[in-house]
Amino acid sequence: MPDTTKRLGRGISSLLSDPNKSRLADRLPDSVMGDPSATAAKPAPARHRTIRVPLDCVAPNPNQPRRSISEQGIASLAGSIKRNGIIQPIVIRPIGGTSIGPVATQGTVKYELIAGERRWRAARAAGLSDVPAILRDATEEQLLELALVENIHREDLNAIDRAVAYGQFRDKFGLAPEQIGERVGDDRTTVTNYLRLLDLPSEIQDMVSSDLLSMGHARGLAGLRSRDEQIKLAEYAVRKGISVRALEESVRKLRAPAKTSSSGGGQGHRNKRPLIRDLERRFTQILKTKVTIQERQTKNTGQIVIEYHSIDEFEGICERLGI
Repeated sequence: MPDTTKRLGRGISSLLSDPNKSRLADRLPDSVMGDPSATAAKPAPARHRTIRVPLDCVAPNPNQPRRSISEQGIASLAGSIKRNGIIQPIVIRPIGGTSIGPVATQGTVKYELIAGERRWRAARAAGLSDVPAILRDATEEQLLELALVENIHREDLNAIDRAVAYGQFRDKFGLAPEQIGERVGDDRTTVTNYLRLLDLPSEIQDMVSSDLLSMGHARGLAGLRSRDEQIKLAEYAVRKGISVRALEESVRKLRAPAKTSSSGGGQGHRNKRPLIRDLERRFTQILKTKVTIQERQTKNTGQIVIEYHSIDEFEGICERLGI
């Protein structure tokens, strides 16, 4: 099966060019990437056609995954458009998402962006009055999916923006992580890890969006149940610039139960049979986490305690156990 993820980040044309590699799009006519006026002489498929559309007739995509777009990047792209024009059409749909209608000629919003918001903004900044556009039908779900697929592997789509987009799939359309993964080329675990970021306090989400913390830091912080502890440790990580590994170790210490001198834990360990201590050590090496074996008074009975301090650790233990 072709790997769709290798096509991401190379422009919307690569996403719409092959029905075997895109669940949403049919093959577009060869004229799409050429002169938009060429489509007048050659009928386009019913679900797509290329037009020139006034910029004032197009509204932004309400499901745009990127919550912030660099103004400096827009200015740079506007300069390129002034020199070279629009090389790649934007992708739009009629307001309401169905029934491709006539080209809008007045300053009334009749279309909604599916993809190409940076080009749309840059074209306005460059002083253009209209741009080439691929007009197609799209449902609300397809609108979000195409916008996400176009942006998902770009460097400027941060972890929180991606998590928010996955959250839209889950909340608006009732999709499970496996179903979301099928649509965007990710596995269930990856989608689940991003969705967990949405449970973090907004202060931490802002740190991730601003590149003050990485995805790894955020996943580590998700292992803490206390919101105050999460924020304090996040601020400490930013202030000290600690690594993901160091943060995870701090999380383990905060999650570990306090040991008192009266607990007898150390004495209990020393009183264990050498065989039990050796088994604990071997379990710990294999599972990469602390394992305690406790024998009961009744012969040949007891319990094995396997510790974990985050969902990621838990999933790692399950994988090592073949579950």
